[in-house]
Amino acid sequence: ELAIQPDTDVLFGIGINPSNFQTSLYRIDSSTAVATFVGVTDLEVDALAFGPDGTLYGERAVFDETGENFLQGFLITIDPATGATLTSAGPFFTHLGGMAVRPTDGVIFASGGFPSDIYTVSPQGVLTFLGLTSFGGVGDIAFTPLPTSKDQCKDDGWQRFNFPFSFKNQGDCIQYVNTGK
Repeated sequence: ELAIQPDTDVLFGIGINPSNFQTSLYRIDSSTAVATFVGVTDLEVDALAFGPDGTLYGERAVFDETGENFLQGFLITIDPATGATLTSAGPFFTHLGGMAVRPTDGVIFASGGFPSDIYTVSPQGVLTFLGLTSFGGVGDIAFTPLPTSKDQCKDDGWQRFNFPFSFKNQGDCIQYVNTGK
């Protein structure tokens, strides 16, 4: 699982030790792919996503003693400086394959993997089924971030924003930063 921290563009990832299912949080250099250890998570973390306010969300996945059968999941917030769990909400009974937070309003979306189910996840850890994509199991999902400063629009930066908004030029991008429209 990978997630980009808003405003810093720092890439974070989760690594899992297959012998004991222990997960660790890493910062990843996006130009060299070198991972720097942040900390061991105190729970098994699977899905990972940053909210527009910088909150790092994850799914705490609980499996049986064999590690093969999913029992329940929880929406957690994670300290990006240490990897420690800050809050936990749930449980829910669908193992999440991916997670993304819509940058315009902070709504958390998740994929349930097979059979292609998509959900929203409330801050209380309640999954609301939205529907099926109708193509296989869905893994990761993502939203393109929106500009939050004028500097992100300059030097052709406006061209990297293409969904849910695209901009005609730098001025169009700066107008969005100033007005939200």
